Amino acid sequence: MQARPALPRDRVAAPARRRVLLAWMIAAVMPVNAQPPQPGDPVARAIGNEARKLQDFVVGPRYHEWPEPATSDCAQIYEQIVRLTPYTYNYKPDFYDDPRNAALGLLGLVYPEAFYVWGYTGLDNYSEGRTIADTRMHIDSLRRASAQQDCWVRE
Repeated sequence: MQARPALPRDRVAAPARRRVLLAWMIAAVMPVNAQPPQPGDPVARAIGNEARKLQDFVVGPRYHEWPEPATSDCAQIYEQIVRLTPYTYNYKPDFYDDPRNAALGLLGLVYPEAFYVWGYTGLDNYSEGRTIADTRMHIDSLRRASAQQDCWVRE
């Protein structure tokens, strides 16, 4: 009887890596927390917010239609647009222009664990971009409602 040749090491570990990756992907898509945290529990609220940011990052952006405004008054629609417009501005510097990331790079030369924080800053920038995009979609729906009502049209 002939001995079978041994499998390469990377072929044996590949199914285990696939299982871990699959478990991580399933955990990222599952709902985070069905019941909201209690008002007096800021730690649970912060953890839930970070988990939702990670879930949005893994799953990707979700487009949703904003409901029609409850009011049909053109002035109130315009006030909502004006109130939401500042939330579309991004005051954070880009990832490479952020002085905090430069400090993390220098600190990482001494303490390599500091490089782990870069992932958080990237995730934070991504989630803020998603929030800005959602606010812009809301403003677009308000503008659409304003156009359907022929607001600000001179006769």
